[in-house]
Amino acid sequence: MGLIAMKASGSAGEIDGLIAALAAQIAGHADELAAATVAETGIGCAPDKADKNRFASLDVAQSLVGKPGVGVVGRQRPDRGGQQGI
Repeated sequence: MGLIAMKASGSAGEIDGLIAALAAQIAGHADELAAATVAETGIGCAPDKADKNRFASLDVAQSLVGKPGVGVVGRQRPDRGGQQGI
């Protein structure tokens, strides 16, 4: 069983910690990932891609802290043109 599967039943704090740890690992390899992307595609600027990788890992992970990971995460009122349950 994988680490994420094992933690799927953990507390919200444990899940937040797992997301933060994964984000830190990705951010720690941001330069390497960016250079590999530019080498493979021939598109872009590695330093800019590294910044994007850090944002996409660390900042997005931080925005998820404390948010529900399962179940209904929001509702729109049908009388306002939205769907019920998101």
